[in-house]
Amino acid sequence: MAPEEQTKEPKEKKGKKKEKEAKPEEKKSAKEKGLKPDFKYIVRLVNTDISGLKSVLMGLTQIKGIGIRTAHSILNTTTLPKFEKIGNLSDEQITMLEEAIQNYCRNGPEWALNRQRDFATGESFHLLGTDLDLGKLEDINMLKMIRCYRGVRHEKGKKVRGQRTANHGRKGITVGVTKKPGAKTTQPGTQTPEKK
Repeated sequence: MAPEEQTKEPKEKKGKKKEKEAKPEEKKSAKEKGLKPDFKYIVRLVNTDISGLKSVLMGLTQIKGIGIRTAHSILNTTTLPKFEKIGNLSDEQITMLEEAIQNYCRNGPEWALNRQRDFATGESFHLLGTDLDLGKLEDINMLKMIRCYRGVRHEKGKKVRGQRTANHGRKGITVGVTKKPGAKTTQPGTQTPEKK
């Protein structure tokens, strides 16, 4: 028993030493992380909260309606650094970035906009945030109102883009195969006896 106890104690001590060594590595000063004294941990752009620890390029992709390609083209119209932490930007730079986002529909190419030749107005523009969701709902409601095929499929809750529905897209009671009560099952290769 004594030798076993001796082998257990050094293992526990080693574990404690590792924990003590790991703690100083976790604690890094703001200067080592590259954070300025007036660092903002949350930046608000276009009604969206963006983590200040993300780069400007990746932070823009958090806004609904802006992907990586759109973020690149927005930042190309400004003098802001793409890979700087967005929390390090000054208030003037943030307002400059917000103006660049709002002016993207005028500065960006028409093929890159998410609302080209709008049905009602005929203009092309770029929707962001909740406007994107509302625009999608209005389009679906218009399809339902004019009773086109896609609108009817939306109303019934079935697949709209021509997918098969025999095996997929089942909801509710239709999930799985149900057998009628009293139905006899036969194995393949066997015949049922004929009634005389």
